[in-house]
Amino acid sequence: MLLAMLILLLACTGPGEPDDTNDTATEDTGGGIDASWHCPAESPSVAAGSDSDWVVSSTHYRLEVDGSESSAMELGLLAEASWLAYGEWFGVEPTQLPLRAGFYRDQSALQAAMVRDGASPASSAGYYDWGSQTAYTGDQPTNYYDHVLFLHELAHQWHHLAAQPDSNQAAWYTEGLAETLSRHDWDGECLRIARLPVISQEDFSAAAIRIVDANGSDVQGWIAQDVWPGERPLWFAVTRWLMELDPEAFEAFRLAYDTDASVSVSDYFGTLDGDEFETWLIGEQEPLTPVWLEWTHRSSDSVRGFADYSSVARVKNVGPTFSATLEVPEGDFMAGLLLGWASAQENTVLYVHQDGSLTLGETLGGSLTFWDAGSIPAPSGALPMSLEWEQGQPLVQLGENEVTPAIQHAPWSGLAIYDADVVFSEMSW
Repeated sequence: MLLAMLILLLACTGPGEPDDTNDTATEDTGGGIDASWHCPAESPSVAAGSDSDWVVSSTHYRLEVDGSESSAMELGLLAEASWLAYGEWFGVEPTQLPLRAGFYRDQSALQAAMVRDGASPASSAGYYDWGSQTAYTGDQPTNYYDHVLFLHELAHQWHHLAAQPDSNQAAWYTEGLAETLSRHDWDGECLRIARLPVISQEDFSAAAIRIVDANGSDVQGWIAQDVWPGERPLWFAVTRWLMELDPEAFEAFRLAYDTDASVSVSDYFGTLDGDEFETWLIGEQEPLTPVWLEWTHRSSDSVRGFADYSSVARVKNVGPTFSATLEVPEGDFMAGLLLGWASAQENTVLYVHQDGSLTLGETLGGSLTFWDAGSIPAPSGALPMSLEWEQGQPLVQLGENEVTPAIQHAPWSGLAIYDADVVFSEMSW
């Protein structure tokens, strides 16, 4: 093989600003409680702001947004989509329009906005203030969690203004509900709430199972005593489980508990089985894990990868096959499949270039070496990719072309990018 170049593998920084590309999400029904897409009919208006970079005005919201104009527009669209989604889920709408929210560049800017509005400055990255009826969020390390936190605080706002006159509910319920509803599918135009991400840096499902492994699964006791061995990941997991365990019982409980905090979960669910919860949680895990930050969940079989250097998303549990479709972008790109894995410093990937040339990226001791791996016809539109194994070596199908690169690392599977911004869809593992 011809050595093309040798570079040091660089740890990538967090993702850049979300762009304004509107690509259509896969129409699947798996991956979450809510299978309905919610698409706002009108785009918001964006104008330069005085206390923030931008002021976004729409039918139901007035937002202050720091960042790029395209990210302000996207948050405006996301807010309007959430109005439709939360309206359907809660079955009632706030009347105090427009609802106010802000997305700020850092904690200092967030706290300054709260003080200006007469609220006590919060130490958290997101906060809904009952007094000013405003949702505040700050910039997060990942694009997906920017949106999760934004939707989380909008859920608190909606819950308070439309459905929750009693303010004495337990934190596991109010926070668990907001955490569950804010996990979402978003394609830049349409939204689904209460979804299980296929990949996230935060990965609350994995955090919850670690807590259960260390502390047991006494769900009945946790709720009855309101004493939890871990907070948000468990609150998220238990709330999501109750929603799936018996949707009608959860809805009846929610409607009663929102107006009377003395209502008991056991009145609607009886005695909760901790073993049943643990079994459910084991099967309710995100299938992919990001090696670096530059991966954004889109839907239950689609992710976006974007990085200036090398980044990998690997499956947690390797199966006999892996497949995905690369939505071929315009211009230069390097994107493909993870083939072998031991660690971030020891792995092998196969990249496809815009002209169809192939590069094997081999990382040994933290140094990434690029090798010429042949070529296929230049891809366009969508490139189906699949991976299976024969005696520990990969058999890769790229469209109608079979490639059999030799690797030194243990077989693994996943996605890989280098200096690219691409969407992978139709993933299967």
